[in-house]
Amino acid sequence: MFKKKNKDTESTELNKVFSIQAKYLKPKIMLIDLPPDALSALKQKGYNVILGSFGHPYKVKQNSYNNKVLTDAKLPNYTEQEIIVIDLSSDIVNRTTEREIPSDYKDTGLCTEKNGSIIDPRPLAMIWRRHDSERIINHGGIFIIFAEPRENWTYYDPEDQQMRFTTNNWSFLSCLDTEHIAITQDNGYEIQINDTEKNFVKSVLSKHTKKIEFSCILERTYEIPSKNWCTFASNKFGQIVSAVILINTENKKRPSWVLIFPHMKDKAGFLLELTENVLPAIAPYLFPFSEKTSWLYERTYDLTQVNLLKDNVEHIEVNCEKQIDDIKEQIEKCREENKYLYDLLNETDDVLVKAVIEALNVLGFSQVIDVDEESRRNGTEASLKEDIQIKDVSPILVVDVKGITGLPSDAEATQAHRHATMRMKEWGRTDINCLTIINHQRNIPSLDRENNKPYRQEQLDSASQIDLGLMTTWDLYRLLRSFLRNKWEPENVKPLFYKSKRISIIPENYNYIGVVKNIWPNPQAFGVLLEKGSLDKGDIIGFETPVEIVEYEVISLQIEEEDVQHAEAGVEVGIKTTEFSSLLKKGYKIYKRKK
Repeated sequence: MFKKKNKDTESTELNKVFSIQAKYLKPKIMLIDLPPDALSALKQKGYNVILGSFGHPYKVKQNSYNNKVLTDAKLPNYTEQEIIVIDLSSDIVNRTTEREIPSDYKDTGLCTEKNGSIIDPRPLAMIWRRHDSERIINHGGIFIIFAEPRENWTYYDPEDQQMRFTTNNWSFLSCLDTEHIAITQDNGYEIQINDTEKNFVKSVLSKHTKKIEFSCILERTYEIPSKNWCTFASNKFGQIVSAVILINTENKKRPSWVLIFPHMKDKAGFLLELTENVLPAIAPYLFPFSEKTSWLYERTYDLTQVNLLKDNVEHIEVNCEKQIDDIKEQIEKCREENKYLYDLLNETDDVLVKAVIEALNVLGFSQVIDVDEESRRNGTEASLKEDIQIKDVSPILVVDVKGITGLPSDAEATQAHRHATMRMKEWGRTDINCLTIINHQRNIPSLDRENNKPYRQEQLDSASQIDLGLMTTWDLYRLLRSFLRNKWEPENVKPLFYKSKRISIIPENYNYIGVVKNIWPNPQAFGVLLEKGSLDKGDIIGFETPVEIVEYEVISLQIEEEDVQHAEAGVEVGIKTTEFSSLLKKGYKIYKRKK
């Protein structure tokens, strides 16, 4: 990061700057942890500027048990400020013993779980001042931030271990919380200015691109409407390094702004240009003395034709907002109607059993019995019985369902077989199959789980010997997604559940033919190495992605750039596609649907 001046130089410069009288009473500006030359640049132009600080991180001995949090935060008259400029980078003060801690450091009464030998008190000051920051932003204020990666800190009361909380170095505003914006570490010097009309800082920012260093990237979540977000600049990979968030306030004429920038060498010059040439235009109410105020474009003075166009914009925005709200309602309705699909991935006990039953019904089974529910109706004990029975055909299928946080034990994997054996004795019949369905590692995202071998080889071997089917709810979810997407017939799916060992999601009317060998983005096409069977123009193929099977009609076939109607195993065939190229990856298995 760019170096700051030493403390002696800072003190000399500050003494001179503090004596400069403000020419403009408005806006009130606070520079938090900015270098003194920024204060000097604004003061000399007559702006009403003061310095503040969230405090400074400091070093303690690596093996020290002294992890109490001391702070030198100073935020004078913070509540009345209208523009807050924050530099999230900070010098680390070396305080290896308590004797070296100056008198202006105060004990917060809290301790922290130290990050090595560094203690950072700034997130405490930020969270303590969050209410005041929210009040500023809700009344038309502006926050300008020179960004650093988000870093979490945990603080606690040593006399009350229950009083423990975690906050971070972006905690001064709720609109910057993790649910609104993701801020992750990434470093670089090369940026690209977003050249759009909405980018009102591009002319100022472009003057500093050669001396910029970013240390993090930004990503907006759906909590921030796209109309309230504008990207100022991105890195060479298109990831955002500078942006603005528009905050709507109760007073529509006084919106608030949060501007986020990377670090730059000449922050003083940049801030001065921003304050003189940009901020008066977006927030004229904060700059009553500015010659560059945009009162000319207020409705009273603007042209009738322009006002009509503004009305059209507002009308479109209102309609778009309504359409977005309608779509969000549809999303929530769709999620609620298909709740069982989500339950398959993270639930356990009765909720998971009911989700499996609904999935089986969707797949075409008609005689699916909830054993616990039936036992409650009959007033019998069900605690030592299976969860589900499927009585569509012979054999009857006895199903055990479990949700667990790890991988299945031998007892969990084979419990359905024990229940099937009990039913054979009870019912006096042997045409009973068994199936175990387990939601394994249910507390982590499904694609991050051990999906290749959730059942140990010994469990698979045992299942083969006792005719036990083994399945995960992720398998069932993938099968269901593929079934619904491709409109499969139930008779091609239901037989899968009566097989032994690990149940495949590949339907009965599929034949394996090969794998994706190559992908060509231009023209959009992919190559399939035919290992078995044959392929004809007009065939329906399905490629197995990590989540579902996607079907596609073969509209063209090429062998060595020559169009063909038919291809046999042993060659690589090229297939054009415009629909699924983004889903394809090398190595995906390809199946052909039987005619």
